[in-house]
Amino acid sequence: MSVDWSGTNKEYTSNRNFSEVRCEYFKSNSGTAMIGCVDLTCLASAAFLLLAWSELVAAGDPTLDAINIDLAVAQLKDTLQGLERQTTRNKLVVKDLTRQTLMNRFQAEERIRSEGDSGIVQIRYDKLGSRNYHHTTFIGKSFVAVHDHSDTIDTCGMGEFIGILNGVEFRTRHNDYRLVMPSRTSKAWHAYDEIPTPPVPQSVLDKPNLQEQILEMREYFRAFRDQNITHRDYRPHFRPVLAYLEGAWTVSAADTIEESFDSDRHRLDANSWFDMQERIRYTSTVGTKDPDENFANLPTSIIGINPETDEPIYVQWNYRILGWPIDLPDLPTKYMKFEDDLMVRYPRGYTLEDARDHRTAHFRFDEKDMPRYTVGETLLDKIVSKIPGKDNIPDLLTDDIFGNNLYHEGFNNLTLLNLGYYNHWFKHNRPGAMGTSVVLRGFSDANTYVAYNTQPRVAPLSFTYCAKRMCNSVDTRVSWMVPIEVIYLTPLMTWNPYNIRMQEGRNHKAFPAKYAESPNRDGSNHPDKAFNGTNFRNFYRTPSDFYENVEGNEDPADTAKSGVYVLDQQGTIRRCEASGVFLKTPMIPGVGRIRLRYPIAPIHQYGSPVWKELNAFKDTFRDYVNSVKVEAVTFEMSPASASYGSHTHMFIITGEQYRQLRAGSSLKVETTQAFAHTHSLIIIYNNNSGRFEYSRCGRKARCRDEHGILLNIVSSSLED
Repeated sequence: MSVDWSGTNKEYTSNRNFSEVRCEYFKSNSGTAMIGCVDLTCLASAAFLLLAWSELVAAGDPTLDAINIDLAVAQLKDTLQGLERQTTRNKLVVKDLTRQTLMNRFQAEERIRSEGDSGIVQIRYDKLGSRNYHHTTFIGKSFVAVHDHSDTIDTCGMGEFIGILNGVEFRTRHNDYRLVMPSRTSKAWHAYDEIPTPPVPQSVLDKPNLQEQILEMREYFRAFRDQNITHRDYRPHFRPVLAYLEGAWTVSAADTIEESFDSDRHRLDANSWFDMQERIRYTSTVGTKDPDENFANLPTSIIGINPETDEPIYVQWNYRILGWPIDLPDLPTKYMKFEDDLMVRYPRGYTLEDARDHRTAHFRFDEKDMPRYTVGETLLDKIVSKIPGKDNIPDLLTDDIFGNNLYHEGFNNLTLLNLGYYNHWFKHNRPGAMGTSVVLRGFSDANTYVAYNTQPRVAPLSFTYCAKRMCNSVDTRVSWMVPIEVIYLTPLMTWNPYNIRMQEGRNHKAFPAKYAESPNRDGSNHPDKAFNGTNFRNFYRTPSDFYENVEGNEDPADTAKSGVYVLDQQGTIRRCEASGVFLKTPMIPGVGRIRLRYPIAPIHQYGSPVWKELNAFKDTFRDYVNSVKVEAVTFEMSPASASYGSHTHMFIITGEQYRQLRAGSSLKVETTQAFAHTHSLIIIYNNNSGRFEYSRCGRKARCRDEHGILLNIVSSSLED
């Protein structure tokens, strides 16, 4: 510390906490020393200055005779008191601004809630067109970007999407979720159990050889297809699982990041929540993307104000996708009602049957086959009511904050509703102002389910309610969910007729290199190339002979190979197919392709009056809509060379495009996928040969896998 006393106006300088602070004093006309301070930093300097003065006075410095220390201290005290009052006012302003920010967020959520229901909003664009209904919506190549990872033991392929849960809008990473369920033995945060796979029918195991086992197993798939339990009782062997999307506001430091659900293929790619927000903000602003699709827009918000520090309480939104085994003797597939999307069917030229069988199809869960109004629990509500919230094994959780407990709607008596499980409907013990006692969760949301929990990692909503001179305070923690898929697990996930070794656990790095995966093993037909056993990421155990004509993948996101060679425990090479979760199985001789995943995710926009009116219009004119002839022509490419694996591709054009080709125009098309690839073609009509051909394949005149140039019409809805 140093004091310079030369000159009229003096300056005291001190270097503290790596920053320079200054405080000036001056002499009044009467020669009295005055101190002028403008902030707390200056006040700290003033305190040091007074200390310096006191030291000089103690030393008897004669230059300080005219300084009135008492007056200077009094003025400093007044300044401190003024700053204290200003600080109190500033805290109130900050508290009010924080409160207003909180309310602004609440109003934004209320606006979203008023515009539609909880559900899916949009997937990433992958195509455009000359009409707005050609553009990607919640449907692109498939509904909600679902695809196959049947080469993994329990992974369901699902890409990015924008979703809304109870007014909170967020964008996911590429999901590819595992079929796991909340733990039945642990209340630990996000503890889970693996979902058991169905048993192999005993009548299959009793067959003396593989060929007879294959034939018997096909009969179970036939029975499942026809829903015929007298042919074979398929019910114990085709077990339904409900997959659901869950979200909650969590307490998490900005310098950390939490992966809330398992995926063997994707992770949030950031070092912290702040880092993730910066990455997604950048890509959204400039219009780029993460090639691995591992960024997510998960909002941060303010949920309240700390009463002790008056600081805002920040919370982080997070979501996860889980499964839950449906505990019913049977869940008939007829309960999955197909949703007819004209914006998909019309431009593609699909019939109703074509659209129902395609990956773009989605369904609604409806056990009643008739239009009707409903009040109270449906079968889906009853299934969901068995699913616990984030406590996994919840104690009895209730809510009587307004003097009314919530009771189970499905009981005639007043049975307390355990809010630790997801619920959609509840009832009060007396009618409300509108004369009804049965209430749906939310103000106007047809889809959301709510569960309470006691997890410290979930942000509490603190609330105090006062009535009749009594106050009641609660810290309530909740999560929300919507169902997204019904998935039927099959005995193929358990069946292992070749007795192929399965590596336990999921750490593929711990799997010895000589087994399954190694740089030299790719599943080819050679003892040194075939997978030596199988693991969770190369799950091939189904004999290829169970299917016929297994084609390549339909979507670039699919990963399973066809005709993979695996060594059994005796070193014999076996030709196998993937044994995981299929969207639709490959072709089964005499049975066909069987759908096993029924996407039932609700659509946010369906809750708006416009969509309700549109769907009513579609139902009113259903017969007319289905009778409208859509002009479309389906082409198939000539087969590829056998050295590339004999395969072909297809594409569809409209009637107008067909007529333009016949008139001499060329057209660019994208084919379907086979053998893990597609082709971008320029197609023409050759007047000399009277045939359709492709003139370019990508940047070359011919496709690299040697497809012939001729294009064959396989179906047409044009008038002759």
